[in-house]
Amino acid sequence: MKETRGFTLLELLMVVIIIGILAAIALPQYAKVLERSRAAEAAVNLSTLRGAEVRYNAQNSKYTATLADLDVDAGVTTQWAFTLAVVGNTDAVATRSLGAYAGKQILVDFATGTLCGTDPVYGYPAPTLGVCP
Repeated sequence: MKETRGFTLLELLMVVIIIGILAAIALPQYAKVLERSRAAEAAVNLSTLRGAEVRYNAQNSKYTATLADLDVDAGVTTQWAFTLAVVGNTDAVATRSLGAYAGKQILVDFATGTLCGTDPVYGYPAPTLGVCP
């Protein structure tokens, strides 16, 4: 009797289907984890901006709305755009510039250091009227 080796078409089809199901489950999770890591980068840069703004306030008795007035680099990245918002409650804002999350923001309150975000994937509470709670 001749011994056959290899896989049948049905076995190969089942493997392809299982890999497809796993990929369909894993890819969205991977995208969320990747976005959270990018949000962590923005949070570090916002913390640096907050420290620089607090130093500026200590020296000048006021906050600035211009990044050039601060003694740090704004954390130039291709993923985020950083701005300062000086209104009643002063914030630094990181706005996502690329990808599926373009336009989403992470804010830091200068007074308290509280972070908030406009998308639940970031893991921060939502801002209320543009201000961190």
